[in-house]
Amino acid sequence: GWLQWPDRSGGGVGGGGISDGPRACPQCQGHVYDNRARNEERVAAGQRPMPEFKCASAACGWLQWPDRSGGGVGGGGISDGPRACPQCQGHVYDNRARNEERVAAGQRPMPEFKCASAACGWLQWPD
Repeated sequence: GWLQWPDRSGGGVGGGGISDGPRACPQCQGHVYDNRARNEERVAAGQRPMPEFKCASAACGWLQWPDRSGGGVGGGGISDGPRACPQCQGHVYDNRARNEERVAAGQRPMPEFKCASAACGWLQWPD
């Protein structure tokens, strides 16, 4: 059967009233899930954020993570460093603040930056 997606621009089903962001997947032009309002709830509950936007097609797999520069949901406040993996252009974890806690607790540091894709495996260690 034919499906009509809810209006995401003004508080329709699951809309949350957030209108900026992709309305279609930039790779396959399919439907995009908008998780920004849900991420605010997750962060407030002490949980990690999900991708802000994610293609509904598992075959496509496109997603966009929150801005880590300190302005958006889940921002770490540290702005220098890679915004995307230099090998696969995927999401990069920024472990610098966590490494300060680990070193203070007598633990070994983790890579400063690590690609979220296990298939890629890119990482950068502290100097």
